[in-house]
Amino acid sequence: MGYTSCSIGCCYLPYQAKIMGKILREIFSDESGLISSKRIAGMLCVLALIIALVGNTFYPKDITPSSRLIDAVALFAFGALGLTSIDKFTKIKNRK
Repeated sequence: MGYTSCSIGCCYLPYQAKIMGKILREIFSDESGLISSKRIAGMLCVLALIIALVGNTFYPKDITPSSRLIDAVALFAFGALGLTSIDKFTKIKNRK
């Protein structure tokens, strides 16, 4: 594979990081290979929702964010990620 393994696996970590970076680049890229701002915005919203919902389990009820705010972020995430997938299916094929 082009890498040597050692007894504690430290030589394998750069290879794993390279593979993970490639996977993340593919997730956030559109069909043409460019980074999609809609996908990044959608994933940031999903991450914010996860943090807010996990944080809600550990804090008292009087500190929770408003339900309207949670709904707005969820709708934004759904819109950003949904529009990305709609763009993929409705893209007009270039005729050569």
